[in-house]
Amino acid sequence: MAATTEVNQVKINVLTQAQYDNIQKNPTELYMITDATLDFNDLLNKPVVFVGANGILAGTSGLVPAPTATDNTKFLKGDSTWADVSVSTLTDTNLINPVADQVLTYNGTEWVNETPSPFVVVNHTI
Repeated sequence: MAATTEVNQVKINVLTQAQYDNIQKNPTELYMITDATLDFNDLLNKPVVFVGANGILAGTSGLVPAPTATDNTKFLKGDSTWADVSVSTLTDTNLINPVADQVLTYNGTEWVNETPSPFVVVNHTI
């Protein structure tokens, strides 16, 4: 049997695919199709923001935590925190006196900084 509730003046119907296929749809209502029996307490008690993994336990699914205004250049980690992108935290990187306009290049064992060559060398036979 379908369950219906109203949230912020929007009517939400939770029903199975078979129920959804056999009803007259109202364009002003939302429909959530599920293959399980749910009631709105189940939906309301689900975590809104996902819980991150901690190295021992897996996290849980959910919404991404809202970033603050200063998180605009950060990335979301698996532990559900926003973090700066930092080359210094990489374990296979060896930066020696970095200067502007250098690039990271992989030398076969680690990433190193170097100034790019303005020339491209192409080996070919004519």
